[in-house]
Amino acid sequence: MGMREEKTGIRWDKVIGLITIVAILVLAAMITMDFRPNEMTEHNSSGEEKQEQLLENENVSSSVEKKVTVCIDAGHGGTDTGFKSGGVYEKTQTLIMAQKVQKALESRNVSVVMTRTADVSVSDEERVRICNEADSAAIVSIHRNYYEGTANVYGAEAWIHTLAPEDSKSLAGGILVNLQKSADEDNRGVKTGTAADSTRDYYINQKSKCASCVLELGFISSPADNALVTTNSDAAAKAIADGILEYLKTMGYING
Repeated sequence: MGMREEKTGIRWDKVIGLITIVAILVLAAMITMDFRPNEMTEHNSSGEEKQEQLLENENVSSSVEKKVTVCIDAGHGGTDTGFKSGGVYEKTQTLIMAQKVQKALESRNVSVVMTRTADVSVSDEERVRICNEADSAAIVSIHRNYYEGTANVYGAEAWIHTLAPEDSKSLAGGILVNLQKSADEDNRGVKTGTAADSTRDYYINQKSKCASCVLELGFISSPADNALVTTNSDAAAKAIADGILEYLKTMGYING
């Protein structure tokens, strides 16, 4: 028996089906390509917007000037009365003056931290701690001087560290110059050490981490100097504040 011979004619139905499948695949690919660029554009756009926002935030942050802090120390307080004259204690005068200086500085957008705001005892260690923890740019400790036996010794002076650091010298000198100019107070100069011993330092000058001075705001034993804390107190407070502001500008803490 002979082998059966098969017909080899073209199956058009299969050809058409294959073409249809290929066409569908090509169309799908084209559609996919159409959508992908849009998605990438969206992602890129989103990324660019985020980057722009970050840059904008950074610029805003850098344009906001950090508020500088100054520490004002009202000398004495509580059981530590300081000197006394005419029934008035030094601790009372220093607190009044410190609060006026605080007000003058805050009106110029300077942040002020006070070591005391009432008639309370505050240790030297606590005063320095308040100053240092506030990251103060400067501390001014306000006091009154005293000379026994005569009213003819007068004028303001400031004491700084025995090493005479330039920043403290600038701070103290500026305050004294402004007191002389604006409050007509005699300038006895910037001195190092303490009134009792030029080789030792007041605790505030020794332990504070910033420019510092102990400001002796005239002699409580001098009627002329007492005007600084009575009839001329506003001018004196402004002069002290102006001296501090000049120092802050010189050191770049605030704009000139």
